[in-house]
Amino acid sequence: MGTNLPPIQPEPAQLPITDAQLHYEGLIAFFKNLIWLTGVALAAIVGVGAWVFHTSLQETLNDVRAKATVIATEEAHKRVSDAFEEKTSRRKYLGLPPRRLERSLTR
Repeated sequence: MGTNLPPIQPEPAQLPITDAQLHYEGLIAFFKNLIWLTGVALAAIVGVGAWVFHTSLQETLNDVRAKATVIATEEAHKRVSDAFEEKTSRRKYLGLPPRRLERSLTR
């Protein structure tokens, strides 16, 4: 029986592992972990920055709203007092009784 079978090749797992292969696999694992940790750290920094920016923006908006309310209130008081002074000065200068002046102003 003279069959010519090819020689049996050992599978890659059966080959002896050299120091260079072990070092290479260790470096690959190290860099995979390094990339993952860098991504987590970068995501944490971006998250904290977004939170700080959001809270700062909210405080600014609240300050602007409060200031706008104060200005609007002061302006309204000023307009009312100006209108009242104008009305009383018209009464004085025109010499009209108050009822008649109010009717003439509302027409």
